[in-house]
Amino acid sequence: MFVSGWFTLQNLSKPSDVRKKKESDILMRFTAQEDGSIAVKGSGKNEFGAFSLSGTYNVDTSALELYRAYQPRVVDSKKSKSKKGSRYTR
Repeated sequence: MFVSGWFTLQNLSKPSDVRKKKESDILMRFTAQEDGSIAVKGSGKNEFGAFSLSGTYNVDTSALELYRAYQPRVVDSKKSKSKKGSRYTR
């Protein structure tokens, strides 16, 4: 199932600074488990990079709880303008 939506980011040092971030073409797979729960796995991409999703869906409450893990971006150190020489960036 492909879905589109949004999430919000809040600046902790300035609570009134809340920003809505759009996402599209997120792939989610729902798999029934033996204990009656539904596992959710997926992947997607947004302005911050590619990510994987994992979580659960509760049929009784209709609650969907997901965790997102961004994949590190590899940066060519020869092209990087950083003086620290880091190969990974966020």
